[in-house]
Amino acid sequence: MKRLCVVIVFLCTLTGCNLGSKSESSKETSGTERAKTQLAVGDTAVFKFSRQGYVEGKVQSIDGTRYKLLYGQSTQTVDAVDVYALPQAGAKADVKPGDIVVAYRREAYWPGAEVKSVNGDVIELQTIAEGDTLNVSPEKIVKINSAAAAEFKQYAQEVGFLKAAKNGRPHPPAGYKPRAGERVVAEWTDKTWYIGDVVSASSTKAKIKWPASFPESQLTLEKVLPYPAPGASPKANDFLIVKQDSEKQSFAYGQVTSVNGGTVEVKLADGKTRTVKQGEFYLVN
Repeated sequence: MKRLCVVIVFLCTLTGCNLGSKSESSKETSGTERAKTQLAVGDTAVFKFSRQGYVEGKVQSIDGTRYKLLYGQSTQTVDAVDVYALPQAGAKADVKPGDIVVAYRREAYWPGAEVKSVNGDVIELQTIAEGDTLNVSPEKIVKINSAAAAEFKQYAQEVGFLKAAKNGRPHPPAGYKPRAGERVVAEWTDKTWYIGDVVSASSTKAKIKWPASFPESQLTLEKVLPYPAPGASPKANDFLIVKQDSEKQSFAYGQVTSVNGGTVEVKLADGKTRTVKQGEFYLVN
């Protein structure tokens, strides 16, 4: 009898029989498991494209752990860990509130998002870059790896920081009138500030030439500040725009962490800190 049991176990090992109540092959494949199935040249995949989200592209070649994918008219090279097969029709949800995923939104674009609720076949998400709500089916989401999820969480913190900082704006001193030839700090695009030079000015507007290769801008005077900045008295938690290392860079948004005499330490959106002095920053309120 003992020899018979040994033979049975040996045969099961050879044939791969399952002594349990349910075979592995009969289990339903989740959306995330399907998304990590092996890709082949010619397949359409979802891959990391920017801090905001992923896009769809066609696999052109596979070289070990590197994929070449065609997105639009350009070829992108991406690590295999950031490439996922499209979820199949009928994929089941394996996500819960708080999970970070990418979700189909439009025209091959899959933004990063946080799961807010799961109700049957409806998954409510909040996008990280825009902060709006999406309701999608399980086959329209991909649960990404933990490293990519952590990057999206960091990006979400930066987005929140900048949203709070940009609730206000810097203001020119009362009665300030820029003059032709004067160096200034001006608002090139919405809430993005650069150093420039005044080409001409009237009582209501100023034409600005930028050090970078931007076209000249005609701006109303509330968008033009004297440079260097006039003295200010910031306090902890105030928001500022601060000069960076190059005059060709936009001013960065920062929040005051401490004031030490004539210098101010600020935390930037990416969590880094820097010290600035009078003339290098403007209060945002």
